[in-house]
Amino acid sequence: MKKKISLAVMLLCVTVMMSGCWMAGYTNKGADNVRSASKFMDTFSGETISGKKVDSSIFKGHKLTMLYFWGTYDSAGIRQFDTIEDISKEYEDDMQVIGVMANVREKNKGVVENKLARAENSLDEHNVTYMNIIPSKKMVGKMQKSLEVIPVTIFVDANGKQVGKDQAGVKERKVWDQTITEYLNK
Repeated sequence: MKKKISLAVMLLCVTVMMSGCWMAGYTNKGADNVRSASKFMDTFSGETISGKKVDSSIFKGHKLTMLYFWGTYDSAGIRQFDTIEDISKEYEDDMQVIGVMANVREKNKGVVENKLARAENSLDEHNVTYMNIIPSKKMVGKMQKSLEVIPVTIFVDANGKQVGKDQAGVKERKVWDQTITEYLNK
């Protein structure tokens, strides 16, 4: 009986520890093996929170653009804002960073105001200065069929063509630096 209780307590502890790692935003390497987010890049368009329209022409003049797709419900992805903000400042001469608020517009409902308010609050709390966009209705339709995980980051060249593979989940700064350096040197 003591062995069964000990085993149950041990399993509970392992479960709690693994949940803690997940909630802290740690990812496993297998998370990068997702269906490509670039399948909807032909529909890349939307608007900033202030209402400025954007489309794929925004990539022109930049060797590399980091597109960070995030959701208002994902605390680990939101905590990654601080790292992404630092990256946007450090690499501003070499690439641009654009956040994509993946769940603020719903295909059949349009922009959902309470989600937009949560997005704005999260961006403000983390002092985010890089551009964040609300995807267009057309882009949302394709995103819903393509995105398997949030957050996910893709890098594109000046023509909007994906460079490298999708980067799923949150990453440590040194991993981002290695990836960015590799993609800038291609």
